[in-house]
Amino acid sequence: MRLPTRLLGAALVTLMASSAFAADKAKIDGMTHPDVAIEGIKDGKLQMRIRGRETLADLSQVEWLELEGQPSFNRAENSRKDAKAAATAYQAAIRSINDKKLKTLAELRSVEPLDRDGKYVDAVTNFLNVYAASPTDSIWQLRPTNVPAAGSTMLKTAADRIKGKLSAFPAAEAKRNLETWQMELLTKGKDPEGSAIAARLNGAPADTVQNPSSPAPAAPLPPAGTPSAAPAAAPTVTGEAAVQMFYRQAADLEKKGDNQSLALAAATLLRIPAHYPSSPEAPNAMLRAADTQKKLKQDDEAIRIYQAIVESYDKSSAAVRAKAALAAMKRD
Repeated sequence: MRLPTRLLGAALVTLMASSAFAADKAKIDGMTHPDVAIEGIKDGKLQMRIRGRETLADLSQVEWLELEGQPSFNRAENSRKDAKAAATAYQAAIRSINDKKLKTLAELRSVEPLDRDGKYVDAVTNFLNVYAASPTDSIWQLRPTNVPAAGSTMLKTAADRIKGKLSAFPAAEAKRNLETWQMELLTKGKDPEGSAIAARLNGAPADTVQNPSSPAPAAPLPPAGTPSAAPAAAPTVTGEAAVQMFYRQAADLEKKGDNQSLALAAATLLRIPAHYPSSPEAPNAMLRAADTQKKLKQDDEAIRIYQAIVESYDKSSAAVRAKAALAAMKRD
């Protein structure tokens, strides 16, 4: 029996759509999805279709993706344990992908290996493109964290990249995030512009932390350059008091237990060695952050932090535990 032309056309469309849905693959939080259509990033999450239905997944839980017809991207995904190989393949994929949303996804996936490979400026550049397209808290948590050493010219270059993108962020929260990041980079590089940004933000330099019990300003700060643009600095805490504050903030996040809060807790703990590397708590904070990353199944990041403990704090008890953790992960 022959189907009417109209029905035959509808059947062909359905078959084509079904095959499209089965083109890509994803592994998320330990579960492999072999028949999906990956569309990009939406509302700070991975957007894909499974059997034709839209599904949004936590980007921090994405372990591996495969895109039909994108060999450079797939090569990068399969090379993520080798930061240099993955970084090179992602950059090639970004140049070759024409779909804007998939290109943004490739830029986000490139941030972590670029960061591990020491290409901090490239990691910042790609992250800024993604954050401009989706300025959400979940994307912000995936920014590069391997800040260069104090003498590195990459600090100023990365800060300038951030400055060049600020106009693309109308939302006050996203802009403040970026300005704070810019301030921290410049302050670490001993650039006087960092202090000027700190004053404008009514905050503290990167090696201090604002006391949460201090009252917030009664009104938004006026634009930079006006006489009232640099009010008196808010009360701050420094040194070991700040270290303990970071610990309390991390503990509060850990109590929530969800993956995003745990990722935030790890990032908060890493502020201790970043701002107070000589503190006796620095290696312990790193160890706790690494353990948290392992719990989140971010093994590459956990390994990186364990190795940093061994290299930077080799005489500490945390280094002993880090070595044991590395050995255990190698056996696994």
